[in-house]
Amino acid sequence: KFGGTGLGLTISSKIVELYGGKLEVDSVEGEGSCFYFTIQLGVQNQPKKFLNEDKVKELPSLGGVRILLAEDNPINMMIAKSVLNKWGVALTEAVNGKVALDKYNAGEFDLLLLDLEMPEMDGFELLNEIRKTNTQIPAIAFTAALFENMLAHLVHKGFTYYVQKPFRQQDLHSKIAQYTAVRV
Repeated sequence: KFGGTGLGLTISSKIVELYGGKLEVDSVEGEGSCFYFTIQLGVQNQPKKFLNEDKVKELPSLGGVRILLAEDNPINMMIAKSVLNKWGVALTEAVNGKVALDKYNAGEFDLLLLDLEMPEMDGFELLNEIRKTNTQIPAIAFTAALFENMLAHLVHKGFTYYVQKPFRQQDLHSKIAQYTAVRV
């Protein structure tokens, strides 16, 4: 009824073998199967730091840069807002593409930071509307998506670049400075 190619088990078995284990099965006809494995993993006593606090503290101000941030996720918005405010950015927030378009039409901005997947109007539709009147404003896709030939696809759709979520502060700062010609 729910047949497949069986490729999932083959891949799983190879991954378990790479870790020095063996994928095993207990099966009872008509009742189902239980797949399991045992592997040994080392424990690291010192957790890796994913954030270089010293480098983050050294990032210069982006004071005066006017950014329109379109982001529907309240947690992502809160984090981005906190970081951008710390750099002195003049930030305008929008919770979806329609609100962002209204705010864009009512203001002046140096850069767009746009989530791709939003209700009402997504980042692609929003940028398409903005590009009808402004082909020059830098637009950075602010996205958790990851797909093949991503940069080429986004540039084809009118974006200047992208920043992957969760983002590294240095990466976001670098792209904002680069595309707004802020001297850092």
